[in-house]
Amino acid sequence: MSVVQECYNLTEKLVTDLQLESEKERDVLIAEVTEILEKRERLLPLIKPPFSNEEMLLGTKLVELNKTLHLLLNKEKQHIQKDINGLSKKKISMNKYINPYQSMQTDGYFYDKRK
Repeated sequence: MSVVQECYNLTEKLVTDLQLESEKERDVLIAEVTEILEKRERLLPLIKPPFSNEEMLLGTKLVELNKTLHLLLNKEKQHIQKDINGLSKKKISMNKYINPYQSMQTDGYFYDKRK
């Protein structure tokens, strides 16, 4: 199997895994995606010309698949950022509930001149 074919297969597996993310837990999905991306990263420098006709066709498909992969990875990144922001907001609101007077402003003191 050529390096282009292996790279295409790994990219295709990444796209299918990311599209079917609801079936797996996020931690498992992230671990699998990271592993496949590392394998794919090792293969990319090995892709060198001259290419056969089949490899040229596979290369064009790979470029299109890579665009889809990029969109899916950005979407997953946004989901993770949204969850992190939600957790930090929960933490802040929980701290305000526990100690509601912690964030009171103290710049408006009234000083009485009479004693």
